[in-house]
Amino acid sequence: MRFLLFVSCCWSLLCLWCSPVFPMATCLQDPEPETLFFNAVIEVSGKTVSGIMVLNREDSSRYRMLFTTIAGPKLLDMDITAIDYQKNYCIKQLDRKVILKFFQKDFAMVTGLLRGNPGTTKKTTGEDGGWVEEIPVKKKDTVKYFLAGETFITKAQYNSKKKQLFEATYSYVGNKLESITIQHFNFSMHITLNRFEP
Repeated sequence: MRFLLFVSCCWSLLCLWCSPVFPMATCLQDPEPETLFFNAVIEVSGKTVSGIMVLNREDSSRYRMLFTTIAGPKLLDMDITAIDYQKNYCIKQLDRKVILKFFQKDFAMVTGLLRGNPGTTKKTTGEDGGWVEEIPVKKKDTVKYFLAGETFITKAQYNSKKKQLFEATYSYVGNKLESITIQHFNFSMHITLNRFEP
């Protein structure tokens, strides 16, 4: 039985790995892989779910996000753009519009899909000498990207008019992405992504 679960996991990852991909350098700042694999831990209101998250860039404006358990069964499979999502598969417990919209917003910000409209981007110098990009996303919401140099994202913040809603922090070894953490401030949700090589 364990062997079948392991084969199922490997097959799911292989299918995703073999789909057409494009370089992710403009978003997650790593020119080498076209698909990124993470050990993921999602904590929501005292409950924890862990598994493998795969982010695959399908074209310049769309990512596919796959979240599976360690044993292999899929929990969530969706395509995300800067403004919307398409659900490919979702377990019943996660299949709520509000939850899926949170995932879309989180990962549109994390992957850098919200960068890319230079006409609306306000660019300033940060306190540490790096750049800060402020981008309007909808109504009065904005996203701020904190960069070391021109493109190396170290932190991203999603803000409403009145307060900060959530934040992503990026960790690197050299110039290679090691981990991303996402913290929500308007409710209890924390996501930790630790990158690994399959």
